[in-house]
Amino acid sequence: MDTPTPASECPAMSVPSCCKTPWFSLLAAAFIACAMPLAAQQPLPEAGMTVSGPNTATSVLAATATDVEIEVSGLVAHARVRQRFFNGGKDFLEGRYRLPMPADAAVFAMRIELDGRLIEGVVREREEARIEYEAARSAGMATALVERQAADIFSTRVANIPPGAEVAVEIEYFQSVGYADGEFQLVFPLTVRPRYGSTLARDLSALLDASEMAADTAGITLPARIDVRLAAGIPVLEPSSSSHAIEVVQQGGRFEIHTRDQRIPADRDFVLSWAPQPGKSVNAASFVEEINGERYLSVMLVPPTLEGPRLPRELILVIDSSGSMMGSAWTGAQRAAHFALAQLKPGDYFNVVDFDSTATALSPMSLPINAQTRATADEFIDTRSADGGTEIAGAIDTALALPEINAKVRQLVFITDGAVGNEAEIYRQIASKQTDARLYMVGIGEAPNRAFLRRSAELGRGFAEIIASTDNIDSALRSLFRRIDAPVLTGIKVQWPGEVEAWPRQVPDLYAGEPLWLSGRLRAGNGAVQISAASAAGVFAKSIATDTATPAIGASKIWARRKIQTLEDELDLGADETAMRAQILETALEHKLLSRFTSFVAVEKRIRRSASDPLAKADFANPAPADSAAFAQTALGWQSSLLCGLALMLIAVRLLRRARG
Repeated sequence: MDTPTPASECPAMSVPSCCKTPWFSLLAAAFIACAMPLAAQQPLPEAGMTVSGPNTATSVLAATATDVEIEVSGLVAHARVRQRFFNGGKDFLEGRYRLPMPADAAVFAMRIELDGRLIEGVVREREEARIEYEAARSAGMATALVERQAADIFSTRVANIPPGAEVAVEIEYFQSVGYADGEFQLVFPLTVRPRYGSTLARDLSALLDASEMAADTAGITLPARIDVRLAAGIPVLEPSSSSHAIEVVQQGGRFEIHTRDQRIPADRDFVLSWAPQPGKSVNAASFVEEINGERYLSVMLVPPTLEGPRLPRELILVIDSSGSMMGSAWTGAQRAAHFALAQLKPGDYFNVVDFDSTATALSPMSLPINAQTRATADEFIDTRSADGGTEIAGAIDTALALPEINAKVRQLVFITDGAVGNEAEIYRQIASKQTDARLYMVGIGEAPNRAFLRRSAELGRGFAEIIASTDNIDSALRSLFRRIDAPVLTGIKVQWPGEVEAWPRQVPDLYAGEPLWLSGRLRAGNGAVQISAASAAGVFAKSIATDTATPAIGASKIWARRKIQTLEDELDLGADETAMRAQILETALEHKLLSRFTSFVAVEKRIRRSASDPLAKADFANPAPADSAAFAQTALGWQSSLLCGLALMLIAVRLLRRARG
């Protein structure tokens, strides 16, 4: 066997020449993927991870880090997300990363910074942006492309990063602040939970059959930094976080919030909450932005909690026991299921459906709640384990196929992380069901698929509840059942002053403690927004003045984002693609927003890499969610650990044979 070339003499990434073979690249990628849960726990240097090679030579791997600054003014949040790509190698580099974002983010700006130079990005039709990026990459120009993969996942690509240099990609967005049960909430996702449909088995199979690797190396994701400036607009209690230890500094009516650790692992959603001071609860609010003679209005209404009789229910509890739930997420799901059963009262009926690759019901028909049936259900839940795929579609069919109990309110409560990749298919399935049942999605885990949970519950005429921490399961489930028990506002009608284009088109039912959000573009007229609905106490009516609305920069972007989201939702349900695409494109280009059909591209008009210089590629893996088991993969569970080991052995044997031959 030949003596390996010293790392100091290797032209790329300071590693032996054999490391440039597709097989070694696969070995390195598989090793880093398998070791990621351990590496994520180790402190990493700011400029990347230093590794030792043959003859004690060292090199710095490619790395990326994320800095987030969010400014909250009233109910509008303005965020700047700065992603820094470090090239520690000796070749020019193209880096690729999946960037999680809030599903309702109205992304309106993008820029790159290199050597102190700032290059503004532009929004283009998706295909045009990609062509422009590819051309700039081939020409040797520094360039970046930001595309949307899903409602809450963007992809960032940066090409021609010089050796030893750093390129920063910054995007800006507006979003509405969340509000429920008397508490405001801001969420920023920091990682992506692997979603069903992209399994380790399939990925490895594709790589083993490929003639060359898509990437030369796997990059390292460094810890993130988050800073928030909060001006709530009303007197509020000190903000708190259920996800991270934070430090809060109050200056008058403003708060400066920082995570206690300067850098935090990108392994869970960052959640910040604040509540009005006693006696300062929010009932209604309106915000306005005037542009070119048009008024963009955002209206929030929180109806009073209306007490009414609790009707006997038929609860169908559906529990996700797929591989992506392995770890504390599954333990939390079991605990949540036990707690949900404990909320049932005499006269209620229930059933339990467990699902992974297949769905299994506790009983062929729902059972009356009593000590014996509950003990049977508890045992059924305790004997399940997290493994297999996330076949939510089959679980929905199984749950709705159960015979209905007459004179009972049928409620389906799904406990899941929502780790699926076929969202549109499931949306169409839910929308097609002709049933009076209500669907409630309980998202559990540090990084649930919030966009999927929200939309599924909306189509099922229910709502979504997120339980990020297992410490909050009891209180979160109490809140869920309290909201389920409370009467809803139905048949909501909205009358705007003057000519308006408003979203959503159809206002859904409203549950107690849940706000109604409306966005409208008014071309003429002034006055009040009139809202009426039916409730258990009779007719509900509310008038919200618009002439006293609070000025808010970003209201126009939020309106446009809601229009785009509504059109994309309709497209997922089978609306005419040509018509929907045209409307989405028109709105996105007019308001300079990222969408399903538009992307941001930035190009530095300067050639940095000559045609003879190689361009290495690095993929940056998203860290595993903190609550997932080390080798848990959706649809594989424990088998992914075995598969990973077998893949490493297979590759090692192939390398050894080639070296000897």
